[in-house]
Amino acid sequence: FKHLVYGLRAMFSMFKNEELLLALPPIKSSKALPVVLSQQEVKTLLKTPKLLKHRILFAIVYDCGLRISEVLNLKIEDLDFDRKQIHIKQSKHKKDRYVPMSNLMIR
Repeated sequence: FKHLVYGLRAMFSMFKNEELLLALPPIKSSKALPVVLSQQEVKTLLKTPKLLKHRILFAIVYDCGLRISEVLNLKIEDLDFDRKQIHIKQSKHKKDRYVPMSNLMIR
């Protein structure tokens, strides 16, 4: 149902025809709270991978709040250790952004 309503909204906005306008029901968003991990669970999660490369990727995702697609496109030149920032290029909606890095992540 949700996909049908979104599709109809997109189609109606493309045609911009007054005859096609009708009241579509609003889509209710979820009110569920996110799952928050404890400090021990986070430590276990970050220590579980065997390879250092995988540990670093997990730590970057957790520390900087990156999306998986952003981490996959990350290059070493995007890391700025002097400013403690990561330059994310062409992320969601083709926008660039900077995210801060913690001192622990830099080490």
